[in-house]
Amino acid sequence: MDSKDKKPDSSETPPDTMTLHQLKDMLNKGVEPTDTDERIEQFVRWRIQDYNENKWESLSDIFAEEFRLFAKEDFEALSKEQQYGLRNCLRANGVYVKKGRGVLMSESLANIVQEDIPWPLNDEDRPPPKQQQYYPPQQQTIQPQQPYRPENTVPLPPQPAYHQPYRPENTVPLPPQQPYQQPYRPENTVPLPPQPPYRPENPAPILPLTPAYGPNYRAPHLLPSPYQVIQDFGTK
Repeated sequence: MDSKDKKPDSSETPPDTMTLHQLKDMLNKGVEPTDTDERIEQFVRWRIQDYNENKWESLSDIFAEEFRLFAKEDFEALSKEQQYGLRNCLRANGVYVKKGRGVLMSESLANIVQEDIPWPLNDEDRPPPKQQQYYPPQQQTIQPQQPYRPENTVPLPPQPAYHQPYRPENTVPLPPQQPYQQPYRPENTVPLPPQPPYRPENPAPILPLTPAYGPNYRAPHLLPSPYQVIQDFGTK
């Protein structure tokens, strides 16, 4: 192992009590596993105290961010007291850290840095589910209706006439219409041209009424009836 990566022995360097400013500076820069055991021990104790006082809901993310450079071997280098302290603090504040016979605490802490593990249902330390806060609905204030006043109204702009779209199934056939006849108006008529008088080409001759048929000639319609002839014959 390289001497540069080897942690200094606590017997060679006396422990120093870090101030709060130094601890915060160490937190902002990021705690490194290669730091001295005394500094890391003070840092872990300070973080456990801070976790218990603030009780952050996102403690799993905060822990993973602050110990992002720590792996399983780095947690294993901590004392058992520090490992127990971190595990119990995280579990007490809602972060699931696996524990049990045969489970390495260093491995469980390193798993929290990698991902947020949900609590199993059969774990006796599982925190109760959070109750959703109920917010009653707010009552809306009903504004009094303003009386109608023509001087306070704004006229609507002119709206275009509504035209229903053409649909053959919605149309009604019109009844049969009479042909349109224009009313008689003399000013609208056209006079016929003058016609020549009618003259037949072969007119029948008209016979003159003259006594050419004899003195006893009588027109057929003036002849006596058969009955009258018989009476006249009897008298003679």
